[in-house]
Amino acid sequence: MAQEHTPIFVYENEEGRLLGHLFCSIKETTSPVLNPVKTLFIEDLCVDEQARGQKIGEQLFDFAEKYAREIGCYNLTLNVWNDNDGAVRFYERQGLKPQETILEKIL
Repeated sequence: MAQEHTPIFVYENEEGRLLGHLFCSIKETTSPVLNPVKTLFIEDLCVDEQARGQKIGEQLFDFAEKYAREIGCYNLTLNVWNDNDGAVRFYERQGLKPQETILEKIL
């Protein structure tokens, strides 16, 4: 369904209705002075509003994490808006911790 470096995972119910998806990309950094790092970056994780609260997001995240381990990734990363409290709590429950902070000034 996707390119080798852009896997897509989906969650369907028994009737084949799409209830959630997780889009990700595999990023590999190379540097003459640093060790190479392979990262699974989650681009988007979304669960149908009517299907929330059924652990679908957790199942998609767990599947992506297992996949990342299988292909030898060092880490799993994503971006989330600071004021998206629900998403921040969800990802913290999955074991993620802040890696960096990006600041901006609107001009």
